[in-house]
Amino acid sequence: MRREPVALAAWWLVTLVAQSASFAIQWWVLNAMRAMPITDNSLSAQTGRQVIQTLGSSLAGVPLVWAAAAILTAAQCRATLQHDGRGSVFPRIGADEWRMALVSLILAGILVPLVLVITMIVAVAIGLLTTKAHVSPLMVNLAPFAVLAPFAILACFIVGRLSLASALTLECRRINVFGSWGLTRGQSWKLFAIYLVLGLAWIASYLAIAWVWSTAKLNAPSDARGLPDLHRMISFGGLAALGAGALLSTISATILTCPGAKLYEQLNTRAEDVF
Repeated sequence: MRREPVALAAWWLVTLVAQSASFAIQWWVLNAMRAMPITDNSLSAQTGRQVIQTLGSSLAGVPLVWAAAAILTAAQCRATLQHDGRGSVFPRIGADEWRMALVSLILAGILVPLVLVITMIVAVAIGLLTTKAHVSPLMVNLAPFAVLAPFAILACFIVGRLSLASALTLECRRINVFGSWGLTRGQSWKLFAIYLVLGLAWIASYLAIAWVWSTAKLNAPSDARGLPDLHRMISFGGLAALGAGALLSTISATILTCPGAKLYEQLNTRAEDVF
């Protein structure tokens, strides 16, 4: 990646194009849904329409962003692992990208239900604790953290153990999600420390971009309700905000994918030395 610094600009451009196109698609779907005939104007029907419009427009742009993320992940893993000549670190569409897309779907299929189950358990537990008449106000305030902590640790443990799936799949040239679990055996604390530092780096990047955003007084490309607004998007502030958002997404992907791929390279080399 040091030999191809312009690759970072290419990654940002792919992210910017994907997010902008996704935003435009969301705006088009939202307006198409708003143009549908209204047969029931009751309050419940209005609320239901707003929920459907928000969810529908939000989901419409997901496939494009998901595809861009797969392209970006493959390019970043290649930049860290292969160095197979000029152009290897640049975004492209091929077998690697399809495998990255499938890996992300598999991981989502594992992690999303896990998060939903944890959320339900935590909500029920907090509800039971807070409905007790003898529970002190301090306990009510601490209950969410006390209940959430062990589940959050479990979720972080699983995410960490599966975090090398993309790099492993790219190197093996076949889908290999659970190989990451075996490769990271005994590395839980190391993974925790690495991803903690990466998380702090992401927070610093977010705060820096947010400071520039607020200082420049950029307008978000959405209305007061968070729904896409094309007129705001094509303004200077809206375009600048999209660029800043794409930059943050690119930084996030880079600080998560590249160090993970490097860690995979180290662990894989150590495993080969053992055998």
